[in-house]
Amino acid sequence: VLLNSVYHAEKCFLSWFRDMLSPDQDYQVTWYASWSPCANCADLVADFLARHTNVRLTVFAARLYYGWAACYRQGLRRMKQEGAQVCIMYNEEFEHCWDNFVYNHGEPWVLCWDRLDENYQFLVTKLEEILR
Repeated sequence: VLLNSVYHAEKCFLSWFRDMLSPDQDYQVTWYASWSPCANCADLVADFLARHTNVRLTVFAARLYYGWAACYRQGLRRMKQEGAQVCIMYNEEFEHCWDNFVYNHGEPWVLCWDRLDENYQFLVTKLEEILR
């Protein structure tokens, strides 16, 4: 069962960003997300990239959303086919996101994810399998 993506960040961003695009400009967009896009959102992103060839997208995800489910895997592959780079966040990406996009009350980045190295390696391997 696919989730309704009415309030998913990807759908909100795409509808906002679409109105700001100029066909005369190239765009490089980097997203930081807690989870990789769901199947519906991945399809929306892939469709968007197919229509807007002047947009390059890199997605840094902290986790894979239902990475074992065929429709979610296919959504990530479609995004890649349309030019998106999908990556797993590591310490540097977490820290960059924290410093630049999180209202963190001036608190410094503190690594709080136990076994980040192991989780990162597992998720990178799993993502590589999906995107092959």
